[in-house]
Amino acid sequence: MQVASCESGSNGHLKGFAQWRLWVSRGLKWDRLPQALTYSERPSLALACDRKRGIIISMSYPASYFRLSMFRQCRQRYKLHYVDGLAQEYRKARPYLTMGEHVHGALRDLFLLSVGERSEDRLIELMRDRWRKNREGFADREEEKVYGERATGQLRRFAQKEDLAIQPLAVEDNHKVEIDDTLALLGRIDRIDRDGEGLHIIDYKTGSPREPDPLQLQMYALIVVREFDPAPIRASYHYLETGEWITEEATGETMARALEDVRQRVAAIAAEREYPASPGPLCGYCDFLEICRGGEDFLESHPRTPGEEPPLQ
Repeated sequence: MQVASCESGSNGHLKGFAQWRLWVSRGLKWDRLPQALTYSERPSLALACDRKRGIIISMSYPASYFRLSMFRQCRQRYKLHYVDGLAQEYRKARPYLTMGEHVHGALRDLFLLSVGERSEDRLIELMRDRWRKNREGFADREEEKVYGERATGQLRRFAQKEDLAIQPLAVEDNHKVEIDDTLALLGRIDRIDRDGEGLHIIDYKTGSPREPDPLQLQMYALIVVREFDPAPIRASYHYLETGEWITEEATGETMARALEDVRQRVAAIAAEREYPASPGPLCGYCDFLEICRGGEDFLESHPRTPGEEPPLQ
């Protein structure tokens, strides 16, 4: 961690940082650092000033797969979400997200129980307990019923085919590891199991099987190998709709390639100044559609099928 005086004036890059002090107590984000700073300067200087001590505290870029993929899909959406901080204001409840949240939560709750308490019926009960507390995003009772039956089917299939007695090393935890002074990796990993002499990372998917992006699993592997131990790692997508598994090995070579990919994406984020929109099929699922002319124009000529789910879940 590097520090430098906010008031020194000896470094031209520090000019103007004093005015950011108040933002510190309000949770200033990395993306909101003055745009004049380059990629190499921003993380190595600081997120902001410490009001009491008058110093700048170095902080690395918080790279999650969600964050990086959003930037690649649409830079304007990234800006509205992370730079402008409008995510909560424009957040939309959506049926497939509510269902996914409850399915993931029920599986988490199940593996926190003792082995003797775990069963197919208990898993469904856990899901329904969560559902009663959050029924957001459904157009009507009929749509809610469809998603409820789908969630029930996914969990029953899981309970009938998978080992409910397994003792995971971690379930549904938020992880963060510092790679160096400029980069940190973040991820919410659904499950980590002991797997013989190694570890098995599992990411549940409630959508239909699609061509997977290996970067997400490799980023999780980079986190796990630093947080736990350098044991051999397998990483899998588990598609709950069909019971299908897609698994790949995480080796030193694959993780090195993934880390280089992450660094290149972070460099592109830091260098961005315009944040252009990328109108396309995903516009129909964007929370910021109402304030994006490009997205509205695209959907006028390419209407979305009602009830259709996004291609990435």
